[in-house]
Amino acid sequence: MITNPNANHRLWVQVTPRLTPSAAPSATIVAGIITDLVASGVGAVIKTASDRLIAPDQYSTSTILAYEPAFALRSRATTPEFLLKCITLNVGPKPLRILDDKMNPIPGLEMENYEEYKESPVVAQIEFLESIDGTAITGKVAQWKYEKFLDPSSTWFRTPRRKVTIEIKVSAADGTSLLALAMQVEATESEIRTAKPNEGERLPWSTRPSKSAQAPGDPNTDIIYGPVNIEAKITEVAEPSAFAKVLGSTLSNQKATVETYIKGRVAQAFDESAAAQAQLTLISAAASTREKYETAHSEAVAAKKAFSQAHPPGENERQQLILKLQVLKQQEVLARGAFDKAGLPFYALPEVPGP
Repeated sequence: MITNPNANHRLWVQVTPRLTPSAAPSATIVAGIITDLVASGVGAVIKTASDRLIAPDQYSTSTILAYEPAFALRSRATTPEFLLKCITLNVGPKPLRILDDKMNPIPGLEMENYEEYKESPVVAQIEFLESIDGTAITGKVAQWKYEKFLDPSSTWFRTPRRKVTIEIKVSAADGTSLLALAMQVEATESEIRTAKPNEGERLPWSTRPSKSAQAPGDPNTDIIYGPVNIEAKITEVAEPSAFAKVLGSTLSNQKATVETYIKGRVAQAFDESAAAQAQLTLISAAASTREKYETAHSEAVAAKKAFSQAHPPGENERQQLILKLQVLKQQEVLARGAFDKAGLPFYALPEVPGP
């Protein structure tokens, strides 16, 4: 029995704000692994099998964090401030400790000393940086740890390399996308520990998230607002090997032939009348080949008699005898095969000697 070492692990997402939030973020909601579509019918099963061979294997897990506040409109300011300073993800039995007892952010190097970090095979921390003019925002991979693939299953007919993608999407309560980031590495199982996506470097710029306050208050006071949903998703993709592509294409091309064969075999297995009809067909074929075999034997005997009565036998009689004996030999092979398929004993006629 194969056990999943990540069975008790969850994907956690946490936020380090630029100020102390007025409300704590809600617990994460852990989504399940993507399941395979189950198809019915012989043709659908064959098509699914061929499609699976030529399509990549994909493992995915995701979490949504309902968080607030995400924005602050400072006193007498006209543009809101984006309050998300850092997003930390980890896959493990517990969320990482990102704040100390005084509610100060824990530096990345210190974070590695805690048990929660050591128990997590995957850790990613992304810091947000604003452009000088305040119109754009980017992410920087401040912490990255990917000790092993999260999908422990074997990858038959797949290349040993997998594409690992971590996506983060921040959206408003009405579903409007505010920010989307993605990081990707491609590595084998032995390389994944050291593969890192632009660690310490900036990710591509995005427009700085902005959302107006629903009910502006006193312009001389700060307004803290903006509930958002933060979705984190980890995907591992294994591409099909060259052999799998060829095999899948071949199976797809032979779908009709294989479908007819399987349907016939299934019908015989579950329908007695169908099985009896199939056996009767084999017996009829055996009887037909037996009749042709006996005819060939009679012609060979006649050719032998004509050869023996000729004094002396000519080349024509010799040639006729040789031809009839070859026809007899091939008809006997066909008859034996037909009787064998029908499960019947075969009794050969007396041998006709050659010239």
